[in-house]
Amino acid sequence: MRTVVFLFFLVGCTLPPAGSEMLVKLSPTKQKQKIAFLQKKLELAEKQQQKIEEEIGFLQEEMKKAELALVRRIVFETEEKLRKFEENPSNRSREVSNLFLEERQILHRIIQDGPTTASFEAQGVLDQILQMITNLSDEPRI
Repeated sequence: MRTVVFLFFLVGCTLPPAGSEMLVKLSPTKQKQKIAFLQKKLELAEKQQQKIEEEIGFLQEEMKKAELALVRRIVFETEEKLRKFEENPSNRSREVSNLFLEERQILHRIIQDGPTTASFEAQGVLDQILQMITNLSDEPRI
């Protein structure tokens, strides 16, 4: 993709400038050919731009899904650790408000990006995290 753009750049640099005085000197047939050529070139560039925009959107969505999967995994692992420490709560860290701080920021960013499948899933994971934090905060400290 970058190679194609680079080639267009090189071709554009090597062509003589198409000023209005040059177009006036061309015959009507040559002018029509020039217009048709430029139109095709414009259409090609628009198609490439559309493909690039689609690729960007796809990559953004994939990144959100990957981040969401990471946060889910961290939540799951933390829940497992907390279940193991239920028998002896004094071993558990009591800095509850700092739990999942980075993960909550990631989820917040995904949610703020707009209504997508990932944002709805992120909302569910965020609710799960906040519920866990609330439950831990409500437990009596030893």
